[in-house]
Amino acid sequence: MVPQIQESNAVFVEKTVEKNKIENDFFSLGANIALDKVVVTLRNLTPTQQKVINRFGEPDKIIEGTDIKEKEKNWSSGIFDIIHFNFHDKLIIKTSNRGYKYAVALNGMVTLVVIDSIPVPSFQYQNIQHIQADQVTSIEVIEFAKSFKRFYCETIPEACGPASSSRGNVIAIYTKAGKGIYGAYARESKSLGEINIPVFSESREFYAPTYNTLPAQDDALPDLRALIHWQPILETIDGKAITSFYNADITGEIMVVVEAITENGNVGYKEYVYNVNE
Repeated sequence: MVPQIQESNAVFVEKTVEKNKIENDFFSLGANIALDKVVVTLRNLTPTQQKVINRFGEPDKIIEGTDIKEKEKNWSSGIFDIIHFNFHDKLIIKTSNRGYKYAVALNGMVTLVVIDSIPVPSFQYQNIQHIQADQVTSIEVIEFAKSFKRFYCETIPEACGPASSSRGNVIAIYTKAGKGIYGAYARESKSLGEINIPVFSESREFYAPTYNTLPAQDDALPDLRALIHWQPILETIDGKAITSFYNADITGEIMVVVEAITENGNVGYKEYVYNVNE
């Protein structure tokens, strides 16, 4: 009689078979050569980043906005100060003969800038240095960018010609605002923080007819307004106010919404309904 295999032995055999199967998967059937370890890394690209990559190519160097912010000092006047002292292995910061700072890729070739995929015109380069660290999500350097001469002529048309550089680099700066250079350096002062101030929206305007002044040809037209009356500013006297308006030709229930605010900031709100008959 064949003795019964113990449960622990059965588990051992099962694990051994599984281990051998896994190890065999790392060898090719023909040459019996083990495969090297493959690590796949993917970036979670925004549509703006993908647009830049499609046009100019993959970035060679990336500086994350969080790293820039971490290296910021009280005396830093903008991103180029931070890059100059902390990321000189990724970008070179120079000073122009007009006194403003600009960035160049490590290969020293002509370097142009896009912010949020929007090309920065040459006359705006002096303002890039004022962009603050808290506005930047990343700075990416694309060396030997694709179609560089076409981009050079697009950005600096006055210098475009047969002798203009056909090889160069692109610095892609991505900001929280996502609006290019005009939205990136809006806050230059280091003494001001990022503050959201609640304000009232600008008053909207809606058409309201004055029937006693309407031309004869318009008087017969049906009045089908959905909003009957809109009066954003109505001051009260002793808590009371009077207004007047024309109803439309639509009959049925009309809802009135009244919103109010007092001098000391108290808020009032009231809704009521009245009927319009034929």
